[in-house]
Amino acid sequence: MSPLETSSSPLAPFTLAKDNAEYDCQWVSHSIHSGFSTTPLAVLDLYVRRANTFSINKETAKLYFDDASTPEVKAVLNYIIENSQRLLSSDTLEIGIKLLVPYGRGYLVQADFIQRRMLGCTLVQSCAGFLSTNSLLHYYNPATIPNLQPQELIEAVAGAILIKSDSDVRQNMALVNEEIAARLSLAWIAASPLLKNRLVIVASRHPLVMADWLRSAYGLGIRITLIGPEGHFLQHHSAQYPAIEQYLPIDMNLDDGLAQRILTVLKNDGRPFHGITTFKDPYFIYVAEVAKALGLHTEPIDAIKTCIDKHSTSQLIQHSMQPVRVKNLEELKDELTKNAVTYPLIVKPCNGYGSEGVFRADTEDQLYVAVLKLKSTAEGNVLIDTFVEGPEVDCNFVLLHGEVLFFEVVDGFPCTAEDDRFDGGDFLETDQMWPSNHPAAEKELLRRKLHEILVRLGLQNGVFHIEARVINSEVEYNTKDGIIDLRPHHRQLQGESDCFLIEINVRPPGHGGFTASKWAYGIDYLGLYSLCALGADEQMMALAQPYAFTEGAQGWCNTVFINAEKAGIFNGEDIPQQVSKIRPDLMAYVVFSVCYYKHGDVVTDNPPRIALFVVTSHSSRKHVRDVAQAIRETAQPLVRMQHDSI
Repeated sequence: MSPLETSSSPLAPFTLAKDNAEYDCQWVSHSIHSGFSTTPLAVLDLYVRRANTFSINKETAKLYFDDASTPEVKAVLNYIIENSQRLLSSDTLEIGIKLLVPYGRGYLVQADFIQRRMLGCTLVQSCAGFLSTNSLLHYYNPATIPNLQPQELIEAVAGAILIKSDSDVRQNMALVNEEIAARLSLAWIAASPLLKNRLVIVASRHPLVMADWLRSAYGLGIRITLIGPEGHFLQHHSAQYPAIEQYLPIDMNLDDGLAQRILTVLKNDGRPFHGITTFKDPYFIYVAEVAKALGLHTEPIDAIKTCIDKHSTSQLIQHSMQPVRVKNLEELKDELTKNAVTYPLIVKPCNGYGSEGVFRADTEDQLYVAVLKLKSTAEGNVLIDTFVEGPEVDCNFVLLHGEVLFFEVVDGFPCTAEDDRFDGGDFLETDQMWPSNHPAAEKELLRRKLHEILVRLGLQNGVFHIEARVINSEVEYNTKDGIIDLRPHHRQLQGESDCFLIEINVRPPGHGGFTASKWAYGIDYLGLYSLCALGADEQMMALAQPYAFTEGAQGWCNTVFINAEKAGIFNGEDIPQQVSKIRPDLMAYVVFSVCYYKHGDVVTDNPPRIALFVVTSHSSRKHVRDVAQAIRETAQPLVRMQHDSI
């Protein structure tokens, strides 16, 4: 990070009063700039003590809570008062709160940007934002800080950060300036507001995933129209999510009439819509057709079709065996007669989603079994392709007009088919790690070759989640001290490193992926994906900027996927809750966890993902791997499935 530039000036002290409580406040104004941000930032360092404990003039200004001019000002004062009441004691004589003032002219791009970007800062006890989404439509033009009175200063505050006081609070207040400079290093004031903000979302995912999408949209001032089946949970609980304007139920069957049904319900509604999107792979083509009919943003339909069809995707990079598409066992026999194949092979549905129905075949017998399993569920289209040795990666791109705004490589640990702990040949994620341990040259190789493919397909705008492998990598997965990780192997490479494409998803990564990237880099894929559908270029450019830490990510992050061996009835209890009772020390490093099933739920995925933990560490990669391994060892025995009733 470049040297921190600050300037400071003391402000007149004041006393804050509410009911019978009074607090003495001293504060200093800082202007913070790290060389990364195009928007300067004013930070008010506020130190609060109980009344009569500062040596200040007793004729100082007194600010009464009941005299606050607006609800926003009351919210700021209430944050100060409530934390003072809660924390000030004989052990804690003083608390420190940073009040943040966007010090530029224009329109704020996100109402909750402070809470989002300060996520994971170890010096911060809590954050609060005081901007409403309506404020995003109003021109922001703050006055000069030193000339303002306390009430006027409070009116300009966009958010507050309560600093941890477990050690020297004044030292922590100074240290967190570096964090603020790195985390808020984005152009969060735009020249124009997001006026075209009505977004249609077709189909929904898991309720917890949808909650994240809707919170993100609301903070950006986006208003959502949901389209889904009659009786969906969001139809009856949409009031819980202020981003939702309405829910439009239709027949959601995946047939030739779906696009027309979506188009009809939107035209009948009569509102102006500015974008349409979906998070669910089976609906991409239908949504693209509707977007084209309405004149809204969409990527080329032919490119989307190529990405959805894994046979077409696998032909985008040449390799030793060109992929084979078969519809039945007879076609498989014919292909084996005509072509010599080398095992192992990958078998998967051409139009499958995620790791659904993906098998590894090490022998001809296993190949026949895999095709037989898939032919009844894959609409007669089964892909047989080369299994390529080499560490798997997830590569996430944010593109705007073909240019890369953000790119990251995520280490994908051996899947269930490659992991001796799991029975069967399915490919389901076990662990993923941020930031990647691949050398810089391999990351650049992935960025260059995969970006070339996206542009060649005509994909110009959006968030793209790509799975690939690195051939002839300098690193490999091995076990040291009982911990699997990606480490250098120090062997002579057999040729140059190369990139093997597995699949392209024209959407953000899944639940664990977007949660971890948000923590590691400050990148909100969900918001960026929604902004892209609305054609909000300026807002996209602002929010695609990662933290400005020298090392990139703020620390290390490991998603731990807890999987069952096969489908059945889930007979366990909430797994994160149980882990919290057994090992509360481990959960201190977990920033997000979820159990996807309740006791008695029927689980049809095979093998199913039961739970997810997002584990973080500011110490080291080894530390986060140690914690992740301990969580897996604690959680995996809690997966209890009943199979005889399915």
